[in-house]
Amino acid sequence: MPLVEIEKELAKQQQGARNDLTSTSNDVEVERPGATARAAKKIGVSEPTLARAMTVMQKAKPEEKEQLRSGESYLQLNP
Repeated sequence: MPLVEIEKELAKQQQGARNDLTSTSNDVEVERPGATARAAKKIGVSEPTLARAMTVMQKAKPEEKEQLRSGESYLQLNP
């Protein structure tokens, strides 16, 4: 997924930057989402949904992917 790869590259570029400024006060921690979480938010899906889609894209055969895209087939996901 190109968007996840872009987010990973941005994260690499930020390595070495100050990371001690992650909270708004001394007792409140701000969660810093990973590349997958940021990509999922940008495209409007949950992180688990994006992770499942990435797994399908990596493991499915080309014919299976085409059947999913065309609506000929669907996945029954059991979280």
